[in-house]
Amino acid sequence: MQNGGGVEEWCGWVAAWVESEAFARAGRYVMAFVGLYVLFFYVIGPTLRRRLWRPSRARLAGKVAIVTGASRGVGKGIALGLGEAGATVYVTGRTLDEGSSALPGTISETAETVTELGGEGIAVQCDHGNDVDVQKLVQRVIREKGRIDVLVNNAFAAPEDGTKTSQPFWEQKWNYWDVSHRVGLRSHYVASCLVAEQMVKQKSGLIVNVSSVGGSRYLFNVAYGVGKAAGERMAADMARMVKTERFLSKREVLANKYKVDVTRGGESAIYSGRAVAALAQDKGMIKQTGRMLNVADLAWEHGFTDIDGRQPAQMYSLRFLLENAFYYALYRLRGPRRY
Repeated sequence: MQNGGGVEEWCGWVAAWVESEAFARAGRYVMAFVGLYVLFFYVIGPTLRRRLWRPSRARLAGKVAIVTGASRGVGKGIALGLGEAGATVYVTGRTLDEGSSALPGTISETAETVTELGGEGIAVQCDHGNDVDVQKLVQRVIREKGRIDVLVNNAFAAPEDGTKTSQPFWEQKWNYWDVSHRVGLRSHYVASCLVAEQMVKQKSGLIVNVSSVGGSRYLFNVAYGVGKAAGERMAADMARMVKTERFLSKREVLANKYKVDVTRGGESAIYSGRAVAALAQDKGMIKQTGRMLNVADLAWEHGFTDIDGRQPAQMYSLRFLLENAFYYALYRLRGPRRY
């Protein structure tokens, strides 16, 4: 009886408080706070950023960067983002001239665009599955420029034997694992080792691994996901070794929506480039070394926008959740798929 009476008394107190003027006043304060929050972070803030932010042509003047796998896609976008900030960018890949690949884009075209944007673009044909090629690349950059300030590990390869990315792993040829990891993972390690040696001498530098959501959940196939997850762990472990030296930052930049053109729900590839450019000039970057950083989060932190002036929502922010609620509900209604 005593327990029941206590509950009834507590419920009565709650009911009386809900009906009181104090509760109504608290509700008004909360609504006012929410309204101001939405107004500032989703209306005024983005508008000011779009109006005030302009790419600076001199932020990275004199800095030297290497972007691997930059013939097309996110690699090309990162090279352009560094170029518009004034950096010298060595653009690498296997496709030097048009027609030598079934896919569109070449490193020569990317290098030319980098120069047009205010940087210096230098195309270097390099097979990142060949350690000798990578070693020659790094030696050339040091010989010509005397330093390396930024390395972006983006190169990736898939077998050209007709193996489908979406096939179950037991139907894929075993060499899918070898080809994708030799270029998409091992080459990142080799390039990082070679470049880190120079950065140690400089006492400065930034190495960025381009990752995707495949590192944390299923995407495409088993080999792809394992490679991305391993790349993230590699960044974290390398960061542990270099953090004590206070000169080198090793990071994962999550670029999971790297469309070349701006489309609904995605970002342009150059958006990732502006993220890397922002990291390269961040004097406090050592504080975040080894962490996985989302491009949208970096945009809010550093104030840059996409090429159309938009600033997509931060991952897992209220705005992001609201914008993606419909797609998540649709995904749940579709039920489990085969893979």
